[in-house]
Amino acid sequence: YDMEQISNAIGLTDCVKYVLKYPENTISAIPFSDNFFDFVVTDQLLEHADSDPFGVCRELYRVTKKGGYNIHTTNWQWPSHYQPEYSDYWRFSNEGLFKMFSSVGFNVTNIGYAGNFLWSLIFSLWPYFSDFWNYNIPNDPKMNLYKLAMTVDIPYDHFIVREFGIHCNWIICEK
Repeated sequence: YDMEQISNAIGLTDCVKYVLKYPENTISAIPFSDNFFDFVVTDQLLEHADSDPFGVCRELYRVTKKGGYNIHTTNWQWPSHYQPEYSDYWRFSNEGLFKMFSSVGFNVTNIGYAGNFLWSLIFSLWPYFSDFWNYNIPNDPKMNLYKLAMTVDIPYDHFIVREFGIHCNWIICEK
């Protein structure tokens, strides 16, 4: 997704947006003053932070205005996906996200996940068939594979989800 798609999806259409590019900038040293942002949004970034995740949360807290919100998505069950220009270091459960963000002072207002058991099973087998299938999950809500990936069909506290995981978590919190 690009910043415009994400902004539109969460209703932030009429605001100034800053996109920080890596490696010139990192999430552990955001080049803005304290209490600068009303909203901070990251999409599938936290797992790539090359420093202490709690330190990253402190940095996000630092640049967020009082009353401002943070929205973050990250991987839970997803294969490592590093590239030559960045690595893949972390996986966060919802409990881990809650602990990290609340420990630095954020008030967690919503936390959730996307995915389901069948998707998790398919994705765990994906590396064995990826050469055969040779395509990524389509980013099209009309496609059945996309619908499967985005369907939550088991409550989060169900033992299958706890044991086998889901593929994407999110957290929304307020300073």
